[in-house]
Amino acid sequence: MSEPVDPRRLSKPVSSGRKPRRAARKKNTASLLTAVLQAPPAASSIPHDLIGLNFGWLCSDPHYGLLCESRAKDGGQKERLEALFTCFEKLCRSSWSTLEQLGKFRGGPEVLPVEEIQNLALFENMPSDVIQGSGQLVSLRFGREEYRLMAWHDDRQPEVLYLLGADWDHTLYDHGS
Repeated sequence: MSEPVDPRRLSKPVSSGRKPRRAARKKNTASLLTAVLQAPPAASSIPHDLIGLNFGWLCSDPHYGLLCESRAKDGGQKERLEALFTCFEKLCRSSWSTLEQLGKFRGGPEVLPVEEIQNLALFENMPSDVIQGSGQLVSLRFGREEYRLMAWHDDRQPEVLYLLGADWDHTLYDHGS
């Protein structure tokens, strides 16, 4: 007739599919978020000197803008953009003093005189009084040192790097020999 029922099975809830697992996941996620939000961060866990990137002054010049390479037809745009985003990630995990210690051949800043820039479109979105101030134009190498990220750095706000554009083909300024 009927098979005997295992008494151990009676004490366990019968699963009806995914609903109990989803509910458990939501509960775990909610409790984790609650714990994170309620716990005060340790003072040493918040670095105050990491670089923040400001994209407000990016030039719209089709040759030196950051997005112009995404439209390139030579097939290398994906690698260039990956290198650019890797550079962004590295910058955001660094302090200005750390970058300066690297030196220009390892991704650190190279300070350039503004007069060396051959295409002034790079500065089109910068407030004119900023160029006369205490800041400096810097070039940061990325993508196996093939490309240059152009930015403005001001010692009054050392944690902010104002991105201006990129030199994808070494035509923005004289790179020397």
